Amino acid sequence: MFGRHYDLGVLDTDGWFRRLGAGLRARILSDGVVRSYPTGALVYAAGDPPEGFFCVISGEVRLVHYASSGKHAFYAIFGPGGWFGALSEIDGLPRFSDAVASADSVVFMLGHGAFQRILREHEDSPAAFLALQCRNLRTTLDMVAEAHALPPRQQVVQILLSLYEREFAGAPKERPARLTQEALAAMAGLSRQTVAKVLHRLRAEGLVDLGYGSVRPTSIAALRAAAREDGRLARMR
Repeated sequence: MFGRHYDLGVLDTDGWFRRLGAGLRARILSDGVVRSYPTGALVYAAGDPPEGFFCVISGEVRLVHYASSGKHAFYAIFGPGGWFGALSEIDGLPRFSDAVASADSVVFMLGHGAFQRILREHEDSPAAFLALQCRNLRTTLDMVAEAHALPPRQQVVQILLSLYEREFAGAPKERPARLTQEALAAMAGLSRQTVAKVLHRLRAEGLVDLGYGSVRPTSIAALRAAAREDGRLARMR
């Protein structure tokens, strides 16, 4: 079922999975399969029926929602150790978003049938999966709230903190950043030009690195300190 070259230890980098009971953890691992997706491939599409629950082993997967206006928003990004796809498995409704591999990715998949059997046979599993979904929802709501309530600089800083403190928590240090300026602008609801100006200012202050197609904080602690200072200055105005 699993190739020897796949390091499933990355699943343990997520605190939610580490805290599961031994029996549930073992069942998820034994019933899952590993799939590979090239850059740009769909793990699933909006409107698809639920067919699985996923964790990124390597690479990156983004959840993208397209509004009726044609505009799109990246509202979650998952690196190694990031779990996603539980919502439709829990409520039985079609997928709300596209899940797109934004880099060549290897993904652990617990299929629909296996997921439903675990729900029936492990009494602790419904609460565990609901806790994961609530955590992911809180992260998304944090980003949405920040995107509509703060000046552009603070929006960008808060979204970077949300992504790197939560979505990428525990990811291997060698994992390359894949957050683009376009994705950041979509998350913040700002123009790409506005985000570019903010990022160049943050880079001048030594708070972020800007690479080809990537944005990455130089230090979460420094970025957090900048967010506190920005908030303090805003209250003084």
